[in-house]
Amino acid sequence: MPLCRCIDGFSRKVVWLECGPTNNNPRVITQYFLKCVRNLSVIPMRLRTDCGTENGIMAAIQCSLCHHHHDYYSGASSHMYGSSMTNQRNESWWSILRKGSSGWSYLQTSEMLDTSMGVMSISAFCFVDVIQKDLDECVRLWNSHRIRPSRTASCPGGVPNELHYLPHSLSIAPCGDQNMQEYLDFAMERNDLQKPENWETASELYMKLKEYAQL
Repeated sequence: MPLCRCIDGFSRKVVWLECGPTNNNPRVITQYFLKCVRNLSVIPMRLRTDCGTENGIMAAIQCSLCHHHHDYYSGASSHMYGSSMTNQRNESWWSILRKGSSGWSYLQTSEMLDTSMGVMSISAFCFVDVIQKDLDECVRLWNSHRIRPSRTASCPGGVPNELHYLPHSLSIAPCGDQNMQEYLDFAMERNDLQKPENWETASELYMKLKEYAQL
């Protein structure tokens, strides 16, 4: 079943991973892109895609959204085409997903994997929701795990979610929601913190979140 994914090149945060009816229809891919922009409340500074025709509408929308920007990557410069094989971060993550996908392994070992058109339609009907649930969990685990620093890497080590929402901790311009609401919700869940009930617990929570955010 077709999968479509997008990863933030700096933080390596997976911003979407969708299982759907097709990954070749420009309208479907564009819907994923617009949904991501709405959810994150952020327009990418630059979008890189491969040269497939399914990315044409998304590329045009990206350039239109950045048309009135005044930075180096404004307008047409806000999108670039490139070979998928040279997109190392995305392809590397894709390889990890294939190796760790228990659902895909199950389909292969159970001999139910059949790529004929009719059978694929039945497979999609039966498995798409289950697969998407596994993909969502995979994304959650990836975005909250710590990537070790590497001397050969062009990006810093750290937790993808933290690098994405708190780039200022590394003196990098923010690429996420300015009020950090989504990151704070993430920090609360990850550290098993509770909403405060009085001034004392609110003060304790404030100090902890400030420490986590390195502010």
